[in-house]
Amino acid sequence: MKTTHKALLYSVLLAVIILASTVIIHQQPTIAQDGYTAQDAINLATSHPVFAGLATQEGWSAAAYDTGNAYGIWRVQFWDANGEDLGWADVSIERSKVYSWESHIGLSDDQYGPAEQVIRGVLLNDADVMELVNARLAEVMDVTFDDISIYVDYDVWNQHWTAYLDMWPNSLYITLRSQTDDPMSLDSLRVEQIYFDGVMSYQEWHDAQKAQATTVAFGQAEIAAALRDFTGWTADGELDEDGVWHLTFSLDDQQLASASVVVETAQVLEFSVP
Repeated sequence: MKTTHKALLYSVLLAVIILASTVIIHQQPTIAQDGYTAQDAINLATSHPVFAGLATQEGWSAAAYDTGNAYGIWRVQFWDANGEDLGWADVSIERSKVYSWESHIGLSDDQYGPAEQVIRGVLLNDADVMELVNARLAEVMDVTFDDISIYVDYDVWNQHWTAYLDMWPNSLYITLRSQTDDPMSLDSLRVEQIYFDGVMSYQEWHDAQKAQATTVAFGQAEIAAALRDFTGWTADGELDEDGVWHLTFSLDDQQLASASVVVETAQVLEFSVP
């Protein structure tokens, strides 16, 4: 009889423990044991400059949960009015710190104006930038640096500022980094890197040149005739130091034709049809 009472008591205690655990787990994402709430986490995240652009996002929403990890971190998630991802942040409400984030929002209107003005001034005083800009402006009549449209942004992932100088088709993309402890600061900005619009990787350029060389070679009537009756042929080639493409047209192990081509002049120097 005593054994039965003990078993019953254990069962009741186990049920109480499971129920209590369920309640705690259910409540934890909204209200942690320290009294902080999801709204506290959202408020802290939105106070960070990187999320200032939320002011331009009508109908945005956010949610947060307590990760329960050893550092007291809350994860905050942002969406736009259509439910698309705007970014996230990991914050500590207790320490009032935003430790990490990802944002797809962009600058707010209040941030953009001052940033564009400061960055334009930094570029104007950078010798490398102005050497390139002046070389471009020399080709265009009655255009000054002030006439160039500049689009600025802050790259959250790389933690640097960016500027796009619209000088189509020779535009420049420039990155700038603050020398202060705050990567979003506009103080002590320095030009970091200059990228050139339309510059392909070497492999992309190589493949494009090979395709052009193949087109030039196929323009040779004899080569076109040699390939006309075959499907699935391929063109392999090498570019020598003189800028000449040496192409071989084949189908499986059968060589159908070969040619030496200069792409720049669209010239077939020599060809062979077995």
